[in-house]
Amino acid sequence: MSRIQWQVSHFGFVAAIVVVPIAVFLSGLRRVRAGRAGKLKAFVTCWLAALSPTALYVAFFFALVGIEELSGAALIAEEIGRSFLIVVGFGLGVWLLVLISFAVLMARAPAAAPVNDPRGRDA
Repeated sequence: MSRIQWQVSHFGFVAAIVVVPIAVFLSGLRRVRAGRAGKLKAFVTCWLAALSPTALYVAFFFALVGIEELSGAALIAEEIGRSFLIVVGFGLGVWLLVLISFAVLMARAPAAAPVNDPRGRDA
């Protein structure tokens, strides 16, 4: 694969670092408000799923570095290597922002009655 193809996958990871935590945040919030998930379960799911793109990016980068060291072929462009810490820091910042805002919204949200609960809205 050429360097251009690796750079495209790099930018795909960077886009996922932003998009996935936001999507997880919105789906977790929707599930809690609908009563399909508890607050703690939704928080843990949000914590794990929002961190996964950054963790996968780090694993992918280190795998490429290992392959590059073993094969001697230049797989990673120097710009991508230099931007590694910036991208990981940005990913952790997005993760932390999503997590804190999710925790604040969950602390303020009333406990929803489960679906088909006789005490709930659909009784």
